[in-house]
Amino acid sequence: MSEHPSLPPDFVQREQDRHPQDWPRLEAALSQPSPVSVFENPAKVSAFTHVETQAVPWSLLGRYLPEKPLFGLDPLWHAGSYYVQEASSMFAEYVFRYLRALAPAQPGWRVLDLCGAPGGKSINLLSGLQPSDWLLSNEVIAARNAILSENLTRWGKASCFISQNEIAHFQPLAGFFDLVWVDAPCSGEGMFRKDPQSRREWSLAQVQFCAARQRKILAETVDLVREGGYLVYSTCTFAPEENEENAAWLCQEFGLVSVQIPRPSPAIVALESLPGLWSYGFYPHRLMGEGLFVSVWQKPESSPGPFALSKKAYADYLRQEKQGTAFWSSYLTAQEENWRFLALNQGWHALTENMWVDFPLLKKNLYLRQAGLYLGEIKGKSIIPSPGLALSTALSAAPSRYEVDLDTARQYLRRQLLVLPEAPSGWVLLTYQGQALGWVKNLGNRLNNYYPPEWRLRQEDLT
Repeated sequence: MSEHPSLPPDFVQREQDRHPQDWPRLEAALSQPSPVSVFENPAKVSAFTHVETQAVPWSLLGRYLPEKPLFGLDPLWHAGSYYVQEASSMFAEYVFRYLRALAPAQPGWRVLDLCGAPGGKSINLLSGLQPSDWLLSNEVIAARNAILSENLTRWGKASCFISQNEIAHFQPLAGFFDLVWVDAPCSGEGMFRKDPQSRREWSLAQVQFCAARQRKILAETVDLVREGGYLVYSTCTFAPEENEENAAWLCQEFGLVSVQIPRPSPAIVALESLPGLWSYGFYPHRLMGEGLFVSVWQKPESSPGPFALSKKAYADYLRQEKQGTAFWSSYLTAQEENWRFLALNQGWHALTENMWVDFPLLKKNLYLRQAGLYLGEIKGKSIIPSPGLALSTALSAAPSRYEVDLDTARQYLRRQLLVLPEAPSGWVLLTYQGQALGWVKNLGNRLNNYYPPEWRLRQEDLT
């Protein structure tokens, strides 16, 4: 079996029939290397100050790189200074910023990324949140949820819940969310040049299976959107059964209103599958990116009213707050809304005010892996700070810091023994180029490396 298998014959025939003039260019593009692109974290140190990059036209934070570096060897990648992401997918940032700007005075948006792993679209959505907004990123598969949690932890944004739930578990939250993004599992045609395995697994039967599964997911998701709120559907395939036909079905079945998005680049194809029904297609022969389909919907104002939170006693959480504030408040920067502290899953978490208000309802109905910023544990009169606290953009200047060079940073990321001359005693935050990497604890006679073992730099990361 070759490393780069040929395109599936049924796929070739379908695309030749659909786009006879464009097919030679698309076929050629699918045999070319994928562009290299990254999504930069505006709250952290830039890793590409001395690299000549090119802006992704539909993203404020996306950059094309001239070549692919060994990301696994870069401490700033491990620190969350950027996320390696295919450029077309960054359209999520553009779409969300556009929709959020339509209601700038409406505070406290609740945003759900229903199929969150590995985390790229959640990171795009986080970049457009207003201070009072929050994001819930969900992934039902445990192994993929662990990857999602790691990527969002590295990004360092506190205004995020992470859950691990089937769609059915969300049904008590009907009308609760201002925006729900469904990046549905698909046949993966848009990834044919990036992922050779997707070519091997593709078939017409798989396309039909995916289309049916996508309709089931969408049918269960529509009710979660509040009156006047938005549902966004995306795939990484070209298949009309999964894209335009599902968009038309969604319109006819549920009476949603198609939202037309101004195109930031003429290379993005505007697809009108029915009169007044708009979607957007990305094709690798037209732009620097992989295949993507996006369709945006608004729930009509005539549907049932917005979700109303019941008045609930917060006595248990208020009792926790006193202890949490005493231990953790000095570790966090001040903000417009005071931090609220609570215990969850044997650890302590810091939430913004709006997250804290909504937390009881989410906890009642969902399995929350993380709520806001996971701070760490309290053992007696001492704390064990979490990796997420070290990487958080809300970390204060209080912890002791120790700047290391490149070789020492890589030793730390491999969880090797370190020698740090004149390091402060106790908990110390290691930094590289001023950017936090994680914790060590200096006990005087030895230094403990607290980098998470499941994150450690391995040989296979160097590809």
